[in-house]
Amino acid sequence: MKLRVIVATLVLLTSVTLSAAIPTIESIEPTSGAVTGGTVVTLRGKNLIGSALPCPVPLCSGKPSVSIGGKKAEVVEAATDGTSIKIKTPPNAGGTYDVTFNPREAGSITLGSIQIPFTQQTVTVNDAFTYGNGGYERFLVPFYAAGEVPGAFGSRWVTELVGWNPHPFSVAVYQVPPATTPTPFEPPPPDWGAPLSSFRPHLTHSGPAFLHVSGSSALAFHLRVRDVSRQNESWGTEIPVLSERKAFTGEPILLNDIPYGSDARVMLRIYDFDGPTGGDVDVEVHFNDGTGSLSEPFALARVDFPGGAYQQYPPAPGYIEVDLTSELAGLPLTNVTSLRVSVNSPHVDKRLWAFISVTNNRTQQITTITPQH
Repeated sequence: MKLRVIVATLVLLTSVTLSAAIPTIESIEPTSGAVTGGTVVTLRGKNLIGSALPCPVPLCSGKPSVSIGGKKAEVVEAATDGTSIKIKTPPNAGGTYDVTFNPREAGSITLGSIQIPFTQQTVTVNDAFTYGNGGYERFLVPFYAAGEVPGAFGSRWVTELVGWNPHPFSVAVYQVPPATTPTPFEPPPPDWGAPLSSFRPHLTHSGPAFLHVSGSSALAFHLRVRDVSRQNESWGTEIPVLSERKAFTGEPILLNDIPYGSDARVMLRIYDFDGPTGGDVDVEVHFNDGTGSLSEPFALARVDFPGGAYQQYPPAPGYIEVDLTSELAGLPLTNVTSLRVSVNSPHVDKRLWAFISVTNNRTQQITTITPQH
């Protein structure tokens, strides 16, 4: 009878959502540091302390965490009264990032086999910390061909990268910015962000690249890849050009319903917004046989980014290209109609993006599968 009372109490606890005091950040000092990280920063405010929830169990308290641009900082010291917390910044590419305080790293309390969820009162200060000089927003150009690039089966590929500045003032756009941040009315380089203009950035090399846009005024970018040997059959394939604010940090990138068969080439492309700084990511591939079974086969792999140092303005992202068609060719797969792919970096803080390109071997038409947040 006594055991039954304990079990009933635990079940009731699972239906309760606990919450902690709301933290506030009143100041952040200093507000800038080196791209290599290691800058000691002090956040001051109220309730900047690990959550102490209304519950007598020691597990109800938790450690606070602070992230900069989605990357977790090292907590050096936290005042017991919650008025300040001292952190050491993680490494980051040059730029200005949001700072987020979370009173507890985990999202639930575990009592035996029972998990009790609670509300995490996080607080974010936008554009609060700058690595290096800052002043630019980084945009990923996932693929660029400097001229005409030969492909398989006689294909000849070109890219069309076009920007649009709809504003009556200049918005300077660079591949590698100058050392100082331009003012909104400073003349930009020729054809790169002039007022009320459409412009075509000519990048210095083929492959993925970054564009750095000064200030915060919105520009529109368009990237199209097309096979000029078949230009009468298609206008090409659109590929997103996206801001670093769209990167995935601390969450998996999910790519669903990817066509798979002997008549197509499937390529996974993974990008690191910090540039070629090393580290690795986990890739998980699920094989859909059309039955919807939960026991469907899957494959796991860990792939490495090229190494290098953090830079103020990296001209290109860290980049991994995985030919899934070749990698999966030796596996005993039957009746596989499509794939599902997950990309994650659970052991390394990275700002990632990825997409799948599927090229038809006969027509050279390209289909892209992009993730959604």
